[in-house]
Amino acid sequence: MPLQERLLYEFGPFRLDAGERRLLQNGRPIPLTPKAFQTLLVLVQNQGRVVDKEELLRKVWPDTFVEEATLAQNVFTLRKQLGDDRSEAVYIETVPKRGYRFVAAVQPVSSSPHLAGAVAESVQPPALPKTRRRFWIGAAILGCALAAGAFYVGRRVEARPRHAMLLVLPVQNLTGNAERSYLADGLTEEFIAQLGAMDPRRLGVIARTSSMAYKDTTKTIDQIGRELNVNYVLEASLREAGQRTRVTAQLISARDQARLWSQDYDAPSGDLVAVEDEIGRAVASEIHLELQPQSRQRLAQVRAENPASRDLYLQARFYWNLRTQDGLNKALTLFYQAAEKDPANARAYAGVADAYNLLLFYGYSPGAGSILRAKEAALKSIELDDALAEGHAALAYIEFMWLWEWPEAEKEFRRAISLDPNYVSGHQWFALYLSAMGRPQEAMAQINEARALDPASLIVRAAAGLTAYYAHDYDAAIAEAQAALNVNPDFIPALAVLGHAHEQKRMFAEAQADYQKEMSLTQGPAIMTLADLGHLYGVTGKQAEATAVIQKLNDLRRQLPYVGFTAEALVYAGLNDRDNAIAYLTKAEQQNDAARVWVRCDPRWDPIRSDPRLNAVVPVPDGAHAR
Repeated sequence: MPLQERLLYEFGPFRLDAGERRLLQNGRPIPLTPKAFQTLLVLVQNQGRVVDKEELLRKVWPDTFVEEATLAQNVFTLRKQLGDDRSEAVYIETVPKRGYRFVAAVQPVSSSPHLAGAVAESVQPPALPKTRRRFWIGAAILGCALAAGAFYVGRRVEARPRHAMLLVLPVQNLTGNAERSYLADGLTEEFIAQLGAMDPRRLGVIARTSSMAYKDTTKTIDQIGRELNVNYVLEASLREAGQRTRVTAQLISARDQARLWSQDYDAPSGDLVAVEDEIGRAVASEIHLELQPQSRQRLAQVRAENPASRDLYLQARFYWNLRTQDGLNKALTLFYQAAEKDPANARAYAGVADAYNLLLFYGYSPGAGSILRAKEAALKSIELDDALAEGHAALAYIEFMWLWEWPEAEKEFRRAISLDPNYVSGHQWFALYLSAMGRPQEAMAQINEARALDPASLIVRAAAGLTAYYAHDYDAAIAEAQAALNVNPDFIPALAVLGHAHEQKRMFAEAQADYQKEMSLTQGPAIMTLADLGHLYGVTGKQAEATAVIQKLNDLRRQLPYVGFTAEALVYAGLNDRDNAIAYLTKAEQQNDAARVWVRCDPRWDPIRSDPRLNAVVPVPDGAHAR
């Protein structure tokens, strides 16, 4: 039927514009979710015919499993918007046990004002022979159909981005019991993990840190959407009645604040795994996600976790994200407890490795013992669940930072990111690895991925600043570090980056203030911060102060189980004492001091980089580029 190929349909006071995907009532737009609109379009195009439920489900949700209840909710929404919620149907009629029929008269309308006006012309062109006329009419119809199809597909692509971004807002605790806030936060974390694993190639999910920044926010969906550049927002709330918990969830389009889907779920208190599944499936259905086999396996593993173990794991991740010595030690204890509660919990073992990695990085738990325990935990995590990105990323970090098995580290980093492109720490750590390997452009690409997934994360901001610093882009490094410090003026990783960048810009007074503030905030001996300050003293001609720092480092070595010789080497580099700088780097090599990994990319070593002796103690990694 040629008329059905047209893009505009009128019925009663309504006009349905298929190309613009809009419903107008007397010229006024009527808000419809994309699925409700598509349902209406299928019914209108089949006016007078009963459209079976199976056909509607197939056309509106192609290649996606959706229950009939979702279709019924769509039709209910349509009837409300059309004013058709009376006992006798004016527009949409339900045919019991079969489907639905659009019963109102539909008038197709031309979508081209030029063609419409041509009909009224008094002078008509000469008639074409029948055969030629049929050919040109057919060609015109085909051309219109192709143009309309291209326009329609373009609109669909705009409405459904090939790679969309979603934010899970913190679940609201409406139980009236403040002690249940932890349950709401845990549910938020699980939604993020579950949706992030659904179809990571097509959906990016904003990480927990950035999500929690909007807890109790008064900002509108529109504001949040612009700030985070997301396409969808999932809102949820938690209520309790007796031994039952009710979760209310809704998916909202950030572009026009339209509610795409909403539902209430009831479950026994303390057992919300089924609810998490239902909400995840509903969201996936609405935005056309395809659950990959490895994602299916990943989600099955998480659902099988012991609830008490999972609770301990979530608490541990909270403390781990603090990046303080107390926080990391508490996280390590909780990760171990989670593993004891459930020896099959692969995430808990990955957490143990992550905790050791950061304790080592910040100098809170140095030594070969911590490295061995970290690797043992990472390998156990992979043994339990080879599809878990966290285990592979933790192992990659160990191979990169502590063992210097760089080809193996890169393989594990790439494996982690392929398993879960939404894993922020995987991108962040891989960026640092690429910086150390002398590949700054690749490093910036990875840190930009991390920042897009977790734009409010202070540690990602600091890592972005460090990546820029290693690429000799000092203005960008300062901007990234300052952005983190604007949120938390005492954030130690950002202070370190700021000090480095200020020093390279010869803003020496500012750099000294940055390092001294970092020193005052750091728990423990602050070995590398002390070395940073000593290097600055050397560069600025304060030889006595630099020498005092060297003496302090020697004193600390007699008091502490481990102080890396790279620290003294850095101070001597600031004094431009090449012989002693190389001599202490040689000691650091014999000591297997991991801090040497940054010598190849840190601009502070540039003045002695031409010394051929440097290559002997800090070899250039395979595939890396010496500066």
